[in-house]
Amino acid sequence: MALAELALAPAIRARLLNRYRGFLRESWIQMQQWIDSHDQLLSAVPPQATSLAFVRYHLDLPSTEVAEALHARGSVLVGAGAHFGTEHHLRFTYGQEPAHLAAALEKASQVLKELSA
Repeated sequence: MALAELALAPAIRARLLNRYRGFLRESWIQMQQWIDSHDQLLSAVPPQATSLAFVRYHLDLPSTEVAEALHARGSVLVGAGAHFGTEHHLRFTYGQEPAHLAAALEKASQVLKELSA
């Protein structure tokens, strides 16, 4: 409780929110560049107010299978679109440190390349 009170103090709260917003801006640019680099395979509409992106993939595989392959082969955890009523989509969280996101996206690229072969 003491840590929550400290984090919610106005000056610290503002600093934490600004840090996170910076991650979001930088990470979305990184995410968009990654999607664009797979233009025949991936597409997405930029999210308006969230750190979640629903990325459409253009493979003839169910989203649960793609999500499981990303997790098993690349240690990348994404949500299967089927669980959200959007088959052929994956839910990525991109609101994290850009270095962590870059590593996850590189692993995801490798798995998606295998699946599209």
